[in-house]
Amino acid sequence: MKNFYTTILSLFISGLCFSQTAGLFFSEYAEGSSNNKYLEIYNGTGTTVDLGLFSISSCSNGCDTFNEFDYPDNIQFASGTMLADGAVYIIAHPSADSSILAVANQTFQYLSNGDDAFALTLLGATPSNYTIIDLIGDMQGDPGSGWEVAGIANGTKDYTLIRKASVCQGNPVELGSFGTDSLNSEWVVMPQNDWTDIGSHTASCSSGSSCSANAGMDQKVCKGDTVILNAIGPSPVINVNHTVQTSGMAFSPDSITINLGDTVTFINTSGNHNVNGTTATFPSNPASFGNSLGTGWTFTHVFTVAGTYDYQCDPHAGMGMTGKVIVSPATSNLSYTWLNLSNPMAMPIVAQQTSFIATSTEDYMLIVIDSITNCLEMDTVTINVSDIAISAGANQTICEGDTAILTATTTGGFPSTFIYWISLNAGAATQSVTPNTTTTYDVVAIDTIGCKAFDSVKVIVNNVSNNTISESGIDSVVVNGQTYTSTGTYTQALTNAAGCDSILTINVTINTSTGLTDFEALQINAYPNPSSGIVKIQGIEKLGVIYGINIQNSEGRILKKISKDYSEINISDLRSGIYFLNIQHENGEGIIRIIRK
Repeated sequence: MKNFYTTILSLFISGLCFSQTAGLFFSEYAEGSSNNKYLEIYNGTGTTVDLGLFSISSCSNGCDTFNEFDYPDNIQFASGTMLADGAVYIIAHPSADSSILAVANQTFQYLSNGDDAFALTLLGATPSNYTIIDLIGDMQGDPGSGWEVAGIANGTKDYTLIRKASVCQGNPVELGSFGTDSLNSEWVVMPQNDWTDIGSHTASCSSGSSCSANAGMDQKVCKGDTVILNAIGPSPVINVNHTVQTSGMAFSPDSITINLGDTVTFINTSGNHNVNGTTATFPSNPASFGNSLGTGWTFTHVFTVAGTYDYQCDPHAGMGMTGKVIVSPATSNLSYTWLNLSNPMAMPIVAQQTSFIATSTEDYMLIVIDSITNCLEMDTVTINVSDIAISAGANQTICEGDTAILTATTTGGFPSTFIYWISLNAGAATQSVTPNTTTTYDVVAIDTIGCKAFDSVKVIVNNVSNNTISESGIDSVVVNGQTYTSTGTYTQALTNAAGCDSILTINVTINTSTGLTDFEALQINAYPNPSSGIVKIQGIEKLGVIYGINIQNSEGRILKKISKDYSEINISDLRSGIYFLNIQHENGEGIIRIIRK
């Protein structure tokens, strides 16, 4: 938006006043000999002003492009540069006379040579997008040596200009403050190097105020919420009550137009009805309103936001029981402009009310202008945004029966923050859990205005494994490096790949080798031994009835069972090594050791 003040204030004839006394504007300008140059800014707003919200933009030897600054925001003021009401702020050339520098607040080398335009602007100006508050010169081509002021040719070169006491505000109109003679000019033209008035200024403006800027109270909102900036007008809104009744399956009247601040009273004369004007049902509604389903009720609502509202009776909407309330904005001679002070590049918003999605804490300035009384007032409001976040920590892996410690941490948000583990129904930040299976735990953080953040953490449980094996051997059995010499049941606690215990149950059967001696006494043996093929058992007939022969390894594990033809045993399919023939017979059992070569 180019030249905001010019487009809005061009209707003003007698000038524009800040409320209480005057405004913020150039009160003195000097283009003296050598480098004796300065600009003086006067604060007549009735309150302290932060110059950090403003800047001075300029063109050199005329503007390179008409109506565009060569150097937007050319002179800036540090944030927090506070100028008291009635005080002045002086920007001087760094090589100016010592008497000028003695009262200067800031120096700047490139001040006017007479044909350079200087404008007091809102901070954030660009070449073509700016807000002018006061302007010395014009934004056209090079005027030559300077501009005419009060009928004096080249009045901006080799002269000192002092703003008249009757001037109450800056003039954003090009050449508008210069006039054509000493009577209609806003300036008094003084000789070159006349600095007698530097350092002070007096404005004799009316102390009355016909406008006031009220941006409302500072707000605290959640990130992602909709923020409504609503300028409160200079006078209270007159509240008028309007009545809407149920009539069968309809609202009567079903459409009304009211003013901002009016009340609508809904009366249920019969039937089971409700009024539903929520934004959940009608997203385009500026705000929500409504009541519960029932009979014989009276429901009132004050409409404080302008716009069109749709509503319905939920159970009978399909039968045409719907309505509309059109809220007209308050009529006024006031104009409202919102500036985002935290983002000077953001476009000004010309509206009494505006809304946006909150993303970060920001400051806004409201500017109110009365087009009839030529009054201007400003106010600021801060939108504090909660950026609350929570972390439930990294996922954890534990063994069955172990305990995991859950710790939630928060950042941002408005203190104090409440942490609640949803899955545990517990409110402390740190919790101990002993899950039997893998479990996910959800946690929420809630700050003092109800803003929420969620996170979750998974506890992975490695369960204890239980396995049972049976082992048998001659004289002893070795399992996982542990030697067992007696028949029985044993357990081992082993550590698995996940670092958790697993329980192994071992059923051990020990076969002693004492039978060898018995067979030797009976002269029962195997031959040939060693053998790579057939083994015969000499004297086996002495044992009587044979029930079976098992071929076992050294650990007692049965490798082969023979249930017939006991006189010859084929061991050619065995690997080389020591084996045992376990012979079960009618009188017991015995063992013969053989070697497979």
